Amino acid sequence: MVIDLLAACRLIEDPDNRLAALSILRSPWCGLLLPDLELLAAGGSVLSEDFESPPGLSPDAGQRLQRLRQVWQRCHHLRDEAPPRTLLETFWLQMGGADGYADPGLLDHADRFLQLVDRHCPEVLDTDVLQRAAEKLFANDVSRSRLQIMTIHKAKGLEFDHVIL
Repeated sequence: MVIDLLAACRLIEDPDNRLAALSILRSPWCGLLLPDLELLAAGGSVLSEDFESPPGLSPDAGQRLQRLRQVWQRCHHLRDEAPPRTLLETFWLQMGGADGYADPGLLDHADRFLQLVDRHCPEVLDTDVLQRAAEKLFANDVSRSRLQIMTIHKAKGLEFDHVIL
């Protein structure tokens, strides 16, 4: 979920970022299938005004793409008026982000990420800063784990009760 929110941040920061747009289109809250994504990847920016759907795009993908474009247009007008968190949260909710994931615990991750946006980007969105902050916030603490994953070279000379190669 955090990766999808970061993609949304990148799209808000740069509407011509095709990778961010394609990432959102493949996210659970948009759900395009791979054949449709491949068709869109071959074209230009899906948010540009002169964009035309490529031949062979499924009707379902066309509807989902149209939804993204409509939500984007509504949110893009808020870009200079609303703080980054409001803009991101509005975009995410209108795209169905809160309903797009099966695990309800992920909503807590979204909330924590939105708090990061408040803390690190209160006025101007900077996805590089957010990505570094998110990596620290969501990094797994493996220091207390009994399982150690390492290369054979690193494990050389160490003694363990069980070793799985």
